[in-house]
Amino acid sequence: MRTFISVTAALALCLAAGASAQTYTVLHEFAGEPADGGRPTGGVVSDGSKLYGTTYDGGADDEGAIYAMNLDGSGFAILHGFGPAPDGTSPNGGLALADGVLYGTTGGGGASDEGTIYSIKTDGSGYAILCNFAPDAWGEKSPVVVSGDMMYGLIEEVDTLGGDGIAYSIKTDGTGYAVVTTFAGSPLDGSYPWGKLLLEDGMLYGATARGGKYYVEAGTLFSMSPGGTTHTNLHEFSGSDGAQPVGGLVSDGSRLYGMTGSVGGFYYGYATGGTVFAVDKDGANFQTLRTFDSGAAPSPVKTRPFRSLYCSGLAMDGTTLYGTTFTLMGLGTARSLVGDVDPGTIFALNTDGTGYTELYRFDGVIQGTGSFPTGTLLLANGTLYGAALLGGAEDMGVVYSYAVPPAPPVDLAVNKSTFFMNDWIAVRANISVITTSCYLFVRIVTPDGQTLYYERGKGLRASPTPYLGFPGTTTVTAPIWDYPILTMPFSADDGTYYLEGGAIDAATGQYIGTVDRKTLIVE
Repeated sequence: MRTFISVTAALALCLAAGASAQTYTVLHEFAGEPADGGRPTGGVVSDGSKLYGTTYDGGADDEGAIYAMNLDGSGFAILHGFGPAPDGTSPNGGLALADGVLYGTTGGGGASDEGTIYSIKTDGSGYAILCNFAPDAWGEKSPVVVSGDMMYGLIEEVDTLGGDGIAYSIKTDGTGYAVVTTFAGSPLDGSYPWGKLLLEDGMLYGATARGGKYYVEAGTLFSMSPGGTTHTNLHEFSGSDGAQPVGGLVSDGSRLYGMTGSVGGFYYGYATGGTVFAVDKDGANFQTLRTFDSGAAPSPVKTRPFRSLYCSGLAMDGTTLYGTTFTLMGLGTARSLVGDVDPGTIFALNTDGTGYTELYRFDGVIQGTGSFPTGTLLLANGTLYGAALLGGAEDMGVVYSYAVPPAPPVDLAVNKSTFFMNDWIAVRANISVITTSCYLFVRIVTPDGQTLYYERGKGLRASPTPYLGFPGTTTVTAPIWDYPILTMPFSADDGTYYLEGGAIDAATGQYIGTVDRKTLIVE
């Protein structure tokens, strides 16, 4: 009979799901026109004391609104209600914040009814239309990115410039509008640029939802110089590695991270999946970190990053990515859809593709606590902030916060998910800064409750010292990444075992933070 060990994070996921009810908080429930916004679509930004965002509907004319609130949800105020023309209408791209001024775009309204670029101070004064998009500037207008006195953005389609989209620049006072680059579409280029541009080290990085050299029109990633007149394709999606990149990109300085809204491509109708990906800033070493709706997700419900009008992107903290998913596949509206519907999740994922965790599942209830998260998450001081399209007493959407549980001081990673007889188990860990004198440990709890500690060079034993090769008590003055803990044969009777790692205060004997736990199933 074959013996193998299946290593999962099932218990950790259950603990995370149980804790989420205490860490997810509805900060505001939108009530719609005339005194409130409705259908938040662009996420939120913050100046450290307040949150700012936009809604697609609501306001005095039901054409959308800009709102502000304190970080705890108090002090909610409408800064501007859009419409009627010649004002902009239907903001859906989100906001940029620089020097006490908010900048954004609208999808409609303005002189040509194709949208505007606007600015407004964070106290609600000084609202101004900086630019009216031309009559042939169709489709989505991305949020702008601000650098000094310049702004950069994307337009999905400009008919007189080839119809495949452009990137533009404009000064923050509304002067100097210029086309930076145009997109040519398949098979030579991307088309329909979408999501917020990333400006880093003097270069802009972005994505197109369609185009590329493959007939499936799965989209591209590109870079360009703000002062240049062209762009460089970094990656062209084939469909099998994801399609329809959404929500913009984030960076750790050397690699770019983002999401795609499907697997397959335009001619497959975006019917499945979605991915999280990474690629070097020069386009090398593309990697799919996570594929949704692949049978490997912890939930059988189809869940994926979703573009529609509501681009979602990643937040990043060190080596951890945070994002949202939801599914609307079919015909109709979110509350009367014929097809697959999943109200959405908040997830975490390590930048190397390990450690996927579903932090929170939205309830999907009419007038509930939220459904269909939209916009890029904001991470500030250990808390994620975002918006959901539906939910609240009037079912007009909510703004929410989610307090991210701190990582355990010893964060374990196991080499693979299943082990065969005479195979080996290998465990590595990231160890956080611990200024308190402590004992670091890794141990296995057997099915009969016995606790066996791993001692460097001697294997598992009942004695709890010494720990992990450190000399007795220790402090950790800087993070230790990818620390090799053990490599050893693992042969055991059938049953459920637990692999645990953590730190104990040497003076008090109390645990420092939480204990990381992985479940080992021996069959």
